[in-house]
Amino acid sequence: MFLEKQLDFKNKDITTLTLDIIRKNDFSEKLKTYLSELEVILPKKFQAKIREVIMFTQSHLTINEELSKLQVNIDEINQAFYDKLDTVAKLSPSEKQICGLIRLNLSNKEIALIRNTTTDSAKVFRYRIRKKMRLNREENIVDFLKNL
Repeated sequence: MFLEKQLDFKNKDITTLTLDIIRKNDFSEKLKTYLSELEVILPKKFQAKIREVIMFTQSHLTINEELSKLQVNIDEINQAFYDKLDTVAKLSPSEKQICGLIRLNLSNKEIALIRNTTTDSAKVFRYRIRKKMRLNREENIVDFLKNL
């Protein structure tokens, strides 16, 4: 019981961290777009400064190191879960990782941002996982994965 509570607490921490990264990434991307638009229309004397700010913003978008750390934490926390998944279906390591993210009740968009793919890719992964697990459309995949 104590370990389950610790696991739930860590999962919530990871979810919070993930959502913070997603929000910051979205903000930085929008800011970069607005700055790029400004760079074109502002006088030349401001363009160099705008480019500096764009580069600074771009550095915030480079979160691969944070995402790698996040994925390692998710993998450590979910190892027992991954072992249980092996008894249900033969899944690739990527599919297992996505199951861990689905289990945290993340949306396809959030999963795509974390995995640095498209929302459509996340949907395809979710579809393939459901198919391999032989889940009916009526069955909630989040609940199924949480109850493993």
